[in-house]
Amino acid sequence: MHLTILHIPSKRCEQFEPFMIDFDPSFTIIQVKDKIAQYINVLPCDQFLSFEGRTLEDKHTLTSYENIKNGSNLWMVTCPEVIREKYHVFVSIHTTNNERNVIDLNIFYYDTVAQVKHAIYERTSIPMDQQRIVFAGKQIEDNRIFSNYGIQKDSTVHLIIRS
Repeated sequence: MHLTILHIPSKRCEQFEPFMIDFDPSFTIIQVKDKIAQYINVLPCDQFLSFEGRTLEDKHTLTSYENIKNGSNLWMVTCPEVIREKYHVFVSIHTTNNERNVIDLNIFYYDTVAQVKHAIYERTSIPMDQQRIVFAGKQIEDNRIFSNYGIQKDSTVHLIIRS
């Protein structure tokens, strides 16, 4: 199975160019990370992989994620041990009938916007494709790291629901 690894840069971690690697579909995610480590010299414990906004769990196999197919792209964030703590943010949800609801999330520094949208989906059942997250007056992009937008502990972001 050919997979392309796309690196999401962060302020604290150097960027890598996208690269393609062959994997056995029965590989666990930790085996995938081991093989990636041979290419980029980043320890598996410092790699965080995601697909379609979901974090890939080390103990699961590639085949346990039904949508990962030959030619798929995996997103990777690399972070050293020191920034693995979760932090708290508030999500103010704005609906089409001007109702407002606030939820709180605990997220990691290295979470992508897509991963945060997935967490919102798990809490609210609002489909990811209907979510628009706005911070400091700007819509933020799915394939970027949430904290790269300056979103810090106890920040509030706004979720606009599109139908």
